[in-house]
Amino acid sequence: KERTAVAEWYESVQMLVDNGIKVGKTELRSEHWQQYGAQGPRLVEGELHMSMLFIYDEHNTSDFTQDVMLQHSPLDHLIEMFPPEGEQPTWDEKGRYVVG
Repeated sequence: KERTAVAEWYESVQMLVDNGIKVGKTELRSEHWQQYGAQGPRLVEGELHMSMLFIYDEHNTSDFTQDVMLQHSPLDHLIEMFPPEGEQPTWDEKGRYVVG
């Protein structure tokens, strides 16, 4: 029996909740997500995938990752984006964005 998109979406959200991820009202309107090509939680070959947006309000900038697998934590992405020995983003003039 073929699963419906709605059933798959509910299963995806339940996987988030089961893994301790809070699901609630979004801070951004859907048109903001659409400009990035974001997708909601979805199952791909039994693995949960989602989009992730990092917002740096004080610098008026953001980073967007379109496809994140549930088993990769936000910290995994932050380490890659802000390595202790790596190059700093041009907007981080004070070098405060480092994971270490």
